[in-house]
Amino acid sequence: MKHFIISVVLFCTTTYSQPISLRDTTNQYDYIIITVPQLVQTCEQFKTHKETIRNFTVLITDTQQIFQEFYSYGTKQENIRDFISYAGTFWQTPQPKYFLLAGDLSKVPNDKFPSIPGYPLTDTTRTDYYYSQNLYDVDSLRIDFYVGRVAARDTIELNNYFQKVINYESDTAIYQWNNNVLLLAQSEYPDGNYWEQLAFELSQQLPTSIIKKFIFESDTSEYYGNTDSILSYVNSNGTSMIFFSGHSNYQQFTFDSLFDINDVGSIQNGNKYFITMGLYAQYFSDSTVGSISDKLVLSPFGSIGGFSAVGKAYSFTSNFIYQRFSKYLYSNYRLSLGEVFDSTFYSLTWFGNETIRLYNVFGDPSLKLKYNIISGTGNPPLEIPTEYSLEQNYPNPFNPTTKIEFAIPTSGVVTIVLFDILGKEVATVTKNFYSAGKHTATVNLSHLSSGLYFYTMQSGKFIARKKMVLIK
Repeated sequence: MKHFIISVVLFCTTTYSQPISLRDTTNQYDYIIITVPQLVQTCEQFKTHKETIRNFTVLITDTQQIFQEFYSYGTKQENIRDFISYAGTFWQTPQPKYFLLAGDLSKVPNDKFPSIPGYPLTDTTRTDYYYSQNLYDVDSLRIDFYVGRVAARDTIELNNYFQKVINYESDTAIYQWNNNVLLLAQSEYPDGNYWEQLAFELSQQLPTSIIKKFIFESDTSEYYGNTDSILSYVNSNGTSMIFFSGHSNYQQFTFDSLFDINDVGSIQNGNKYFITMGLYAQYFSDSTVGSISDKLVLSPFGSIGGFSAVGKAYSFTSNFIYQRFSKYLYSNYRLSLGEVFDSTFYSLTWFGNETIRLYNVFGDPSLKLKYNIISGTGNPPLEIPTEYSLEQNYPNPFNPTTKIEFAIPTSGVVTIVLFDILGKEVATVTKNFYSAGKHTATVNLSHLSSGLYFYTMQSGKFIARKKMVLIK
């Protein structure tokens, strides 16, 4: 009997990181890792890192537990999405915003769709996009949750990625290479130097403090280079991003393979990790097939994430999308990959979700690039607060409108609620996602009577309360 009891305890310990019910609406987590039972232990170090360095509350759960509690739909994908939507809607505020899928498609599946409907050479590809949409929200063009994937086949690949992010985020220093960006372009297109022009256009979205390095495939270009040129720059100089402008598939970039999946093994860039943008048909790995983007993420060196199309895409629309990615990625706000993804498509809703679902986040969606922004003749960089604060409303007393200023050092959901003197909730001032910085909320209490009121702000673990006086 004793041996039987011990074996059950060990089984439960290795299966679930936290013994909780996923249906419990008192749960509160900022970041959820979804994996399979055999990879749970590998995720523990990453969980500890995110809780220590980023101050997240992190939950590791696996598909076995999810399917035991969420089983109303006919497919695994729908039940995983049901869990994500449930946690992001019904758990305690602030609800989880970041979701990391830790495992390849044979472990954590996603949805199929035709990448370009009606196109004669279209393909059926797979996307994580639908996991980012809330089942309880009718607005299908908004990104409700920030979802990224590390399509690891085993513990070695998963640990490779986690260790890179831990190294990157634990080192708070910013080096010269953090301000380098490498832009690659295919040789001449039939209509001219099309891909080179796209690389130049994207570079114009970057701050002047970012150093742009161009390597173009055309031997008539002043920026001519080859595969060795790319590897030399990445390994020696270092770069924060590589932008690929040209045709690609899951194995190679450009028809003449300016860079291909076999070149990933030649990247020996130490801790000078980068993100990638611009590659097409970058299928997430399953048990047998991977892509350049995945291999860069899963190798001991190379990439810590990025944005890629997971199927065929039109270069015209992709140009808009990647320019917006770059603009938000290197903005004064220092947004995470998930926030960049959301900001980009919120500004391009006219594309429709047929286009949006093509683009996925490879890697940790909470990752933020490190770089220096140097003030020039334009607007100075915005000062990011170092701590949370809730200011006294102004004017005070007031009738009937007033303003409340608040500051948050990291992006997240901010809730400000108004109570009367008896402690009854009478109004919600705001309950929205804000980027790191200083913000102002306007309050109109024309519907309330004169008196003393209290307003409470909550964001993450921060809670503060102040008084206000309405006089009519």
